[in-house]
Amino acid sequence: MTIETERVIIRPIVASDVAAYHKIESAVETSCFLGRTRPQIKTIEAITCDIERHGASWQALAVIDKTTSNFIGRCGYLGVIRPEEPEIHLILSKDYWGKGLATEIGHALFLHGFQKRGLVAITAVVHPEHKVSIRILEKLGMKCFGKRSEDENDRQRGFFIYRIDRSAT
Repeated sequence: MTIETERVIIRPIVASDVAAYHKIESAVETSCFLGRTRPQIKTIEAITCDIERHGASWQALAVIDKTTSNFIGRCGYLGVIRPEEPEIHLILSKDYWGKGLATEIGHALFLHGFQKRGLVAITAVVHPEHKVSIRILEKLGMKCFGKRSEDENDRQRGFFIYRIDRSAT
């Protein structure tokens, strides 16, 4: 599976992407909203597990800059609980923030999910203090419909849940 936008190519993640992804995931600006940091070996294990559990074309997608061919982020769909209403995720290198790429990638994931995969709805989970991500989700047409459970074992407790239905696109 490959999705192209004006500025990026979204394709299955491969082993050679892991070091660049780990660098992005480990950056302080990113990890503070992920709720974790992990050693590179754990990043490799997590991506391998994601691919085995969800398939490379579903969960672990690389975001590649068309101009430079560099790995600049990761995105995908998390369909663990309700596969027909997965959660989208996106992590971009700080060098690419503020350029409208998150919105561009979000639109591409929506179109692919609704038109090619027949999804009913798409959700997103966002840290309540991540105002930029909230603004992007709202710009994409997503609506906040609640908070994640306060279960103390959930590292995303208190996070906002956003959703968009296929009919809204």
